[in-house]
Amino acid sequence: MYADRLSEEQMKYVINNLKEANFKIYTEEELKKSMEKSMEKGIEKGIEKGMENLVIRLLKKKFDDVPEKYLRLIEDADEKTLLQIADNIFEINKIEDLEKYFNNN
Repeated sequence: MYADRLSEEQMKYVINNLKEANFKIYTEEELKKSMEKSMEKGIEKGIEKGMENLVIRLLKKKFDDVPEKYLRLIEDADEKTLLQIADNIFEINKIEDLEKYFNNN
C-alpha cells in the first residue's frame, strides 16, 4: 500500500495524528471479531422477526383478525414469549387468551 512510500518519520506523524483524533487502528483480527458480532446480532434479530411474523400469521389464520393492540405486544415480545404462544397456539381459544402471555412477563 502506501506504507512503503512513507518514511518512518512520516509514518509516526500520521499515527500520532490519528491517535490525537481518537481514531483507532484496527487489526485484521479485531475487524473480523467485530464483523462476526454484527452478523450474529443481525441473525438473532432476523430470527426474532421471523418468529414474530410466524406468530402473527398463525393468529390471523386462527382468528382472521388480530387487533392492533396484540400486534404491538407481539412485536415487543421476547423470544421466550413468542415461543410460548407458538407452542400453545391450539390452546388459545379466543384472542383475549393472549393476555396471559404478556401479563406474566
